[in-house]
Amino acid sequence: MKKLFLFVFVFFMLFRFEVSADSYNYNQRGEYVLSQSGYIAEKAVCGKDLGISELNSPNDIFISDEKIYIADSGNNRIICLDSELENVLEIYSSFKNKDGSETVLQNPSGIFVDSEKMYIADTDNSRILVSDFNCNIILEIEIPSDTSYNYNTFIPEKVIADNYGNIYAVARNISSGAVMFSPQGEFLGFFGANRTDKPENIVIETIKNIFRSDTKKLRRERNIPSGISGFDIDNGNFIYTCTQSGNQDTDIIKKINPAGQNLFMYNTNTFGDYPYLYSQQEKNMFCDIDVDENQYINCLDFRYGRIFTYDKDGNLLFVSGGKSSQLGGFERVSAIECYGDSLFVLDSMKSSVTVFKKTDFGKLVDNAEMLYNLGNYSESLELWKEILVRDSNYLTAYSKISSIFLVQRNYSEAMKYAETAELSDIYNKAFEGWRENFISENFGFIIIAFFVITAIFIKMPLPKLKKNIRNSVFILIAFFIAVIADGTLYGLQFHSEEQKVFNIIPYFIKSIGIVLLWCVSGRACGTFLDGCGTFRNIFIRTSFAVIPYTVQLIANTVLSHILIRDEHIFMDIIQIAGIIWTLILVFNSVREVHHYSFKETFIAVIMTIFGIAVMLFLMILVLCLLQQIYLFFISVFTEISYRIRS
Repeated sequence: MKKLFLFVFVFFMLFRFEVSADSYNYNQRGEYVLSQSGYIAEKAVCGKDLGISELNSPNDIFISDEKIYIADSGNNRIICLDSELENVLEIYSSFKNKDGSETVLQNPSGIFVDSEKMYIADTDNSRILVSDFNCNIILEIEIPSDTSYNYNTFIPEKVIADNYGNIYAVARNISSGAVMFSPQGEFLGFFGANRTDKPENIVIETIKNIFRSDTKKLRRERNIPSGISGFDIDNGNFIYTCTQSGNQDTDIIKKINPAGQNLFMYNTNTFGDYPYLYSQQEKNMFCDIDVDENQYINCLDFRYGRIFTYDKDGNLLFVSGGKSSQLGGFERVSAIECYGDSLFVLDSMKSSVTVFKKTDFGKLVDNAEMLYNLGNYSESLELWKEILVRDSNYLTAYSKISSIFLVQRNYSEAMKYAETAELSDIYNKAFEGWRENFISENFGFIIIAFFVITAIFIKMPLPKLKKNIRNSVFILIAFFIAVIADGTLYGLQFHSEEQKVFNIIPYFIKSIGIVLLWCVSGRACGTFLDGCGTFRNIFIRTSFAVIPYTVQLIANTVLSHILIRDEHIFMDIIQIAGIIWTLILVFNSVREVHHYSFKETFIAVIMTIFGIAVMLFLMILVLCLLQQIYLFFISVFTEISYRIRS
C-alpha cells in the first residue's frame, strides 16, 4: 500500500496538467454559458528551462523579427530568446552612453522593439532608453522640463513607438494619459487620457454635492480618471489602451486613432466579465493589452488571470486562462504578447512564460473571420455555420451569419438569425429590406385591405361602456395587460435591453398599483378639501381616464412590428397624445367627482401626488422594518442553534 501511494505521489509530482477550468462565453442575454476553447496551454517556460538564472518579477514581453524580448525587471536585464523559447540569444543589462561610459538598467518594466532599435522603460532610473542592438544608446529621455508637464516625477513603466518614431510611455501616478515624445525626445504632451466617469454619474454627483455639507464634500474622492495600465499599437498606428481599475466604468479598453479619438467610445460591448458572473465589487482589472496581425484584441485580466480575446469591433471571441497553480493558470499575470497562432503570457509570481496554442475551434473562427473581412461571404458563411454546429451558444457566429445574409439581401434569413441572437441593429436593417420587398410584392392587396378595414371602422359604432365597477375592473385589467405587452412584446428593432427574467410585480405596480394609490390618495385629499367624491366614483372615473394611455400602449406595441427604428417619431406622437389625453381626463375626473373649481382641482391634484409620495415612503419604511425584524429573528435562531449544537 505504501509503495502504491509513493508511486501515485511521484507520478503527480513529475507531470503537470492543464488547468481544468471550463472555457466560457456569453449568450445574447449576457448570461454565462460554456463554450469551446479558443486557446489551450501548451507549455510554461522558466529561467531554469532556458539555462539561465530564474526570472525575477518579469513585467513585459515583446516579439519582433521572430525574437522574444522579456523585461526581467527583478534581475535588471532584457532577455532575448528565439521564437520557440528554447535558446537565449542575448542578455542586455548594461549600455554604452555616447561618451563611452557604461550605464546599467534598474528594474526595467517595459520593452518595445522595431527593426532597428530597442525602447526600454528603465523604471527605477526614471528614464526611457533607446538603443541599437549593440547596446549603444541612441537617445535617453528623462523627466520633461517643459512647463506643460505638470508632474514632479517621471517613472515610465511601459513604452511603445509608432511608425513615425514618436515615443509613448505609460508612467506611474500619471492620470493624463500616455506621455508622448518626438523621435528626438522632445515632450509633445499627453495622449489618450481616460474620461473621469459616465456623464450621467457626473450629473448625479453634482446634484448630490448641492445638498452635501462642506465636511462631506471633503470626504468624497476626487473625480480623477485612472491612469493607463498597458497599451499596444497596430500597423495602422492605432493605439489600444487598457485600464487596471476596480472602480472605473469608462474607457476600460480604448482604440485611439492618430488624432487621439477613441473609436470604442460608443461601443456598446462589455469588455471583461458581465456583472452576472462577478459582482460589481469584483470587476476585471486589465493590466496589459495586445493586438495581433488580424486585429484581434487580447486583454489580460490581472484580478482573475483571464485572457479575453475580441475581434476588431470588440465582439468577444474567447476566454482563456484563470487563477491556478497548474499549467494554463496564473498567480499574478503581468504581460501578454501574440505571435502567429500562439499567445505568450508572463506571470511575475511564477516567474514564467506560458505559451497558449490556438485550438482547432480557434483556427476555424480565425478562418471564418478572415474570409468575412475579405468579403468572401459565401465561404465565410459555411464556416460560421460549422462553428454554430460545434457551439450553438457562440453569439459572434449569429452576428456574422445574419450580417452576411443582410449583405446578400436574404432578409428573412438575416431576421431569423438576428432574432435568435436578439441582435436589434441587424434585425432592424433586415426588417426594413424585408418590408420593402413585401410591400412591392403585395401592394395591391395592402391597398384593398386598408380601405376595407377603414370602411369597417367608419361604419362600426364605438361601444359605449357604462361607468360602473364591472367595466372599470375590465379596463384596469386591460391596462395591466397592455403594460405587460409594452414591456415584453415590442418588436426586436425597438429593443434596448431584453428582459432576462419575467417578473410580474413591476408591471402590476406600474398599472394597477398606480391607479389604486391615486384613488386612495385622492379620497384622502378629498376629505381634507371638502370633496364629495366617494372612493367608488374616484375608482370608476380614474379607470376610464386611463383608456387613452392603454390604447396608445397597444397601438405602439402593434406598430413596433410594422415600423423601423427611423420611424419611431410616429410612435412618439401616439405616445405623447395618449399621455396628454389621459392627464386631461384624470384632471377632469377630479374636478367632476368632487365638484371643484379649476383652482381647487389643481390643488387637489398636487396634494394627491404628494399623498402618493408619502404612502410610498411609508411602505418602503415598513418593508425595511420588516426586513430588519426578519434578520433579527434569523440571527437569534442561528445563535440558539449554535448554542444547542455546542
